Amino acid sequence: MDILRYGIIGVGAISLRAHLPVLAMMEDVEVVALCNPSRLKAEQGASLCRHRPDLLGDYRDLLARSDVDAVVIATPGFTHKEITLAALTAGKHVLCEKPMATNEEDSLALAAAAREARTVLQYGMELRYSDFYGKMAQIVHSGQIGQLRMLFCKEFRWPMLPGSGGWRVDAARSGGTLLEKSCHHFDLFNWLATSRPTRVTAMGGSDVNPGGQLDNAWVVVEYANGVRGCLALCLFSPFGNDLEVSAIGDRGKVESFAFDQVLYQWGADKPDKTVHHVAFDPLFGDIRQEMREKERSILWERSMIYREHRDFIDCIRMGKQPIANVEVALQSTLVPLAAQRAIDTGEVVRLA
Repeated sequence: MDILRYGIIGVGAISLRAHLPVLAMMEDVEVVALCNPSRLKAEQGASLCRHRPDLLGDYRDLLARSDVDAVVIATPGFTHKEITLAALTAGKHVLCEKPMATNEEDSLALAAAAREARTVLQYGMELRYSDFYGKMAQIVHSGQIGQLRMLFCKEFRWPMLPGSGGWRVDAARSGGTLLEKSCHHFDLFNWLATSRPTRVTAMGGSDVNPGGQLDNAWVVVEYANGVRGCLALCLFSPFGNDLEVSAIGDRGKVESFAFDQVLYQWGADKPDKTVHHVAFDPLFGDIRQEMREKERSILWERSMIYREHRDFIDCIRMGKQPIANVEVALQSTLVPLAAQRAIDTGEVVRLA
């Protein structure tokens, strides 16, 4: 197929901020239909497309169209199972935003369905498409810091936006803060560890932000190869997005801070640090320190989602598995769900 015809289900923030702008950059893609309950949002999305798409209110009508080859599912997480299964049944290729589902049962059901499907199912684990974290993974996996022993991620930031109707801060619909907010960073742990997560323990609470949403937690994940990762999350920090990621081996460490596109590496036999400046994709301009953090974040996100779509398109055309495949998405879902269960029960949760 020369032109891949897309349908977008869900025209919310992630579609308007990233999916639609990057698809408009691709000459081998045409967005032929948008589906969203809000006509205003759908019109905003249509204005970002090279050619005006049809606007629909029901995703079933979009899936019934013969001129839609692939769909992007960018709806709230609690709808992902239903829409994904319907799209696979309709024979569509699917790129679904994270998480794959909001509970373990639905996630396992989706994984089983994907194994039987004849179409591509890819998930929006965008850090897998980051040159920046790709460089960190290359340093770790090449043995430059020796044998990996520990992983650390600290994200101290402002509260999450509630989403339409408050779904994002409603654990019954979002699957909880650790799933909705932190699944990307648990996936980064999984990627760097190159091993199966086996045990999870956690403590956390709803101590500051209104509404009962989990707003702080410490989570420890242990892997089959002995690697341990610790994630620290705070959603009431007053000074913006303080994000730190570190990987420590028995011969050195590598770490990063926020959106600086710089990695710092130390070795046991080197007294001075090595600084890696990871070039930002020139397709999206130049990230500069004087930019507002929000502007830098959007550019960074678009660069990852652009690569995400290129992988999706290549997999459709070549019949291969995407980088962010179903097994990647499943583990990125099961770990935060286990962490929430550990908080609720006070027990160590073992993963099968």
